[in-house]
Amino acid sequence: MNKKDIRRMLLPAALILTMAIAPMFGVKNATAANPDPFFDISLLAPNTNPARNQWATLMTEQLPKIGIGIDTFDHTGWAQISPRTWSHPGPYPIPTYAEGGFDILFVGWSWGLDWDPTGLFDCESWTPDGDNFYQYCSEDFDAALSSYSQAFLVADRITYAEQMQQILYDDLPALCIIYPRSLYPMAEGVSGMDGLLWASVYQPMEQWSVEGETELHYATPADFVDFHILLYESVYDAQWLRQIYNGLLERENGTREWI
Repeated sequence: MNKKDIRRMLLPAALILTMAIAPMFGVKNATAANPDPFFDISLLAPNTNPARNQWATLMTEQLPKIGIGIDTFDHTGWAQISPRTWSHPGPYPIPTYAEGGFDILFVGWSWGLDWDPTGLFDCESWTPDGDNFYQYCSEDFDAALSSYSQAFLVADRITYAEQMQQILYDDLPALCIIYPRSLYPMAEGVSGMDGLLWASVYQPMEQWSVEGETELHYATPADFVDFHILLYESVYDAQWLRQIYNGLLERENGTREWI
């Protein structure tokens, strides 16, 4: 037997031996432990929205990784959230969660095409006078908001809106963890659909068409519940009611300007 054959026999034996004795040296799977928290907070989150439930739960897992401990995760209904936020009885400012207020509240805001944050971040809208439970106040923001609300030209409104957004970005009265985007898969040949107008309940289906077809079939991911144009809560109800009760004003498909 030559040396080459001996090496071929010894190599598998060496590998088997290495694998056999590895447990003796205490080989363990590496797991990253969370650092000691710098401070602890309590999280308050509504349990009424499946997507929001997932994001709130995810944050309870992620915050400890950067040294923010979770004391309480209060996953509850709006009836329990309201007394700690918008309907807090005072005194003000709203205190911490341990004192009957809140530390962090997970909430989602849905905006129309004409963004109007009046009542949400301005100084005069501090709870209980408005929805500014953030208890944020900025004279610069209020001035930009006032100019924005009184401007008639779209270009001017965009300028003031950008000023407000920059102020909020710098001051961070709220931290955005997700900007949802709507996805609308559709068959080839469908034209005329504007995803932004549709999501904002501004587009009638009469603007849609399917090449070579006389019928259009639309699938919605939820059941219809409300049948009153002024009393609906779900955006899906709003979208189909919009097909029955058209508005007096329409937005042009493509430019999205009022016509």
